[in-house]
Amino acid sequence: MTRRNRLHQAIALTLVLLVAASGALADDAMIGIYADEYATECSADVAVFTTVQIFVVATLGSISELQAAEFSISGYPGGAGGIVTATWTSTLTIGDVDDSFSIAFTDAQYGSTVLLGTLELFALNDDWPGANHAMSVVAGSISPFDAPVILDGDFEEIEVLGGRFTLNCNSDGNCGCGPEGTATIGWSEVKANY
Repeated sequence: MTRRNRLHQAIALTLVLLVAASGALADDAMIGIYADEYATECSADVAVFTTVQIFVVATLGSISELQAAEFSISGYPGGAGGIVTATWTSTLTIGDVDDSFSIAFTDAQYGSTVLLGTLELFALNDDWPGANHAMSVVAGSISPFDAPVILDGDFEEIEVLGGRFTLNCNSDGNCGCGPEGTATIGWSEVKANY
């Protein structure tokens, strides 16, 4: 191994250690969608002319408190076949949940799970939203991050995992809860540590 290769390995190891120690990642925290507010069930069936309530929940893991969250939901059901009504646990919201959404709280939220809001789905026809309709919590379209973000009590932005939820899951579908992707840190964030 050449001296240059050892130098590159040392730099890479140093960067990995800096990223791990930076506190910018929380691989045990997740924002997900669930059929219950306790964050255990990640699929539900939608039948015509009935209302189904699903829950948007942050599981904090090693994060002690939540001040705000930023995310979007890919696969957010829409169209003329049904109605989705979102109700959030704070009035401090901005954006659209299917594009880029932020919710903040005047008082920090504590606990292992924090209910961010509910989505009520009402199907107007039999084929809405369809079989194995997957919804995933992802980074917002205007977010500088690659994953959903939680702002903790120290106002540090922490990338977290995004969960997956399935409507009308059948035996052919992957109806696991996720996570969907992983929280990552970009090179510009590494450079900011120097």
